[in-house]
Amino acid sequence: MGSSVSALPTRLLRSVVSLGLLLAALGLAALPARAAAPNATPGTVFSWGAPYADNLGRPASDTEPVPRPVCPVGAPVAGPCTDPLAAATTVSVSAFTGAVVVNGTVHTWGVNTSGQLGDGTRDDRRIAAPVCAIGATAPCTQYLTGARDVAALPDTVYALLADGTVAAWGSNGDGRLGAGTADADRTVPTRVCAVGASAPCTQYLSNIVSISSGGFSGGQMLALDSSGRVYAWGDNEFGQLGDGTTTDRAVPVRVCAPGQSAPCGSYLDNAVSVDSGATHSIAALSTGAVHTWGYGAAGLGTGSYGPALVPAPVCAIDAALPCSSYLTGITEVSGQTNTFAALDGSGNLLMWGDNFGGKLGDGTFTARAVPTRVCAVGQTAPCGTRLTGISEVGIGLGHVLATTSGGDLYSWGTNLQGQLGTGASGPDRLVPGRVCAPGAAAPCGEFMTRVVDIAAATASLAVRGPAGTDLAVTTTAAAQGLVISTVTVTATVANNGPAASTASTLTFSYPAGYTNPVAAGCTLDTTARTATCALPAIAPGASTVKTLRLTVGLLTVGTQLTVTAATTNTTPPDTVPANNSASATCQALTSLLVTC
Repeated sequence: MGSSVSALPTRLLRSVVSLGLLLAALGLAALPARAAAPNATPGTVFSWGAPYADNLGRPASDTEPVPRPVCPVGAPVAGPCTDPLAAATTVSVSAFTGAVVVNGTVHTWGVNTSGQLGDGTRDDRRIAAPVCAIGATAPCTQYLTGARDVAALPDTVYALLADGTVAAWGSNGDGRLGAGTADADRTVPTRVCAVGASAPCTQYLSNIVSISSGGFSGGQMLALDSSGRVYAWGDNEFGQLGDGTTTDRAVPVRVCAPGQSAPCGSYLDNAVSVDSGATHSIAALSTGAVHTWGYGAAGLGTGSYGPALVPAPVCAIDAALPCSSYLTGITEVSGQTNTFAALDGSGNLLMWGDNFGGKLGDGTFTARAVPTRVCAVGQTAPCGTRLTGISEVGIGLGHVLATTSGGDLYSWGTNLQGQLGTGASGPDRLVPGRVCAPGAAAPCGEFMTRVVDIAAATASLAVRGPAGTDLAVTTTAAAQGLVISTVTVTATVANNGPAASTASTLTFSYPAGYTNPVAAGCTLDTTARTATCALPAIAPGASTVKTLRLTVGLLTVGTQLTVTAATTNTTPPDTVPANNSASATCQALTSLLVTC
């Protein structure tokens, strides 16, 4: 089933044509980027590709075919940044606006016609500056804090806050601010209302763990809470809110369960990942299944174009239609511009839908009605090997970005404005290839590494972590024995990346009252009461385990015995020292009874 312009609904076709004619002359198109999941490693923000509406975040507005830093407020009005925007954790970009979380604040840049920069004005801005606090007035002296995630539409921006609420600012078309009305735009943030609230709201959406913004012809939002419930609000012309209707919503509603019809009696309550595009939405469930709803110009992966007003299951890989088997084992999903992606637990990337620019990565320009595997680097169709080890994917208009768990960055699809980061504008790539290192020249000999977050639209954005790693320690303890009690403390050292840990140690420290330490492969110092263990190299996403066994002395009745395990001397340097140690405490109730 191929993509067909004639299959587009009338209102969407008008929107595509009117906006498309404006941007086609520039070789560009407007669309949102997916809201990336928050990451624990702060880094520097880079951008490349088409500079439409100053969304590259730099004074210069030329097409940029390799990554270069985004500039912060106070940067020179011309020339490169000498002090680029850093300490960023997650990034989002639309054709008009970029947004990034920096130390819990949100910084934005680009077009500001609807107040989407959140600075209390409608003045466009080429470089990044902080967003005002909720309810502030310009010129702002207080700024939004506690942000964990950010999602950008062309004219509306959202932030997920540490307290589980969502802030929104910019255009309020179709009620996309979730403020209970569809009236005035907001130039500073306001909180999104709770389900069933009415303006002026006094109760707000809460317990949210991720957010995702939808397309350029209307605008809707999805939010996922800690219990797996999915909420939606804004534009609903094609049923993309999943509440069984085509009614726009100015406050969040619950997404219905599969097979329901309005008014729904049960709701989706086991989602683990969600995303939304211009006219459709997608969710991965805790069962590993994937459901889509709304309208897809190249199909929803279910055997239907839609409109589907409630979620329906996505077919299995390369299934024949009508399908009788369905996708399983999926942990994360993405869906933008009539194209969908899914990651399974092994890092295999599946894609389906529109294949404009070759963005399905299967070596062809053929739209796919059901999921297919993305080819490996250097393959040609039909591909014999497939891309693996992927941890995140971002879908743009005609190109895709994907990162590995080790922080390597790949791109494929159209490269008309250098959005693939190959060092040149063109040619396109029908299968994945590496993105050049910042400032490199084609043909690149160095490539982008240590990437911890990505976003794609007409431009591409990435957060690059420092040249270090993040080792995190957790501990457990267990007691056993009747006459003489022993305690075994187990320490797990996990590498959160982005770099591999090649030289580090783990040191157990135990108090008086414990004797006879035993720790295989570790150096014991009974005077200092320590056991020092050399750790092997630990790849990003991997972990290693060390154990210490101790005997409980007879004179410890009624005391607490705490063992601490801590990593030291990490090469490369550890970037998050706060999680380098953990403790396990046991209680000696009697000389013969110890609990942990």
